[in-house]
Amino acid sequence: MASEDRNKRIDAVRSVQSQRDAAERAVPGERLRREIREAFERQDARDRDQDPAAGEPDPDRPPGS
Repeated sequence: MASEDRNKRIDAVRSVQSQRDAAERAVPGERLRREIREAFERQDARDRDQDPAAGEPDPDRPPGS
């Protein structure tokens, strides 16, 4: 009985550790995606600043599309 309890506790600890490890691996991926998105937004803003016509609507495109 004591060995069963011990094995259950070991399994529980391993489960918690593996969940924590998975969460730690996911965080850098989310951070990377956010940094990439922000870099594209900054580049888009720079492109709009450099091209004054970029903020004007396209005359060939119908409104709302």
